[in-house]
Amino acid sequence: MTDIASNSKIWLKAYPEDVPPEVETDKFNSLLDMFEFSCEKYADKVAYISMGRTITYSQLDKKARCFAAYLQNVLKVKKVLV
Repeated sequence: MTDIASNSKIWLKAYPEDVPPEVETDKFNSLLDMFEFSCEKYADKVAYISMGRTITYSQLDKKARCFAAYLQNVLKVKKVLV
């Protein structure tokens, strides 16, 4: 990585060694596919940390599914196929 690239992406210094700096987007058909893959593969790993609280990918998946159900069943948001 060049000095310019490393200076513009200073967060990469905080990545664990086994985390690649780029996401392989070609192996997924959608953001949803990538999210579901990550939730399954990293289920017990921390997905999010904020204000001293953490949630795992498994917990994040459950919360996302509950939110989607709320949008569809309570607010009557319809799926849009693109």
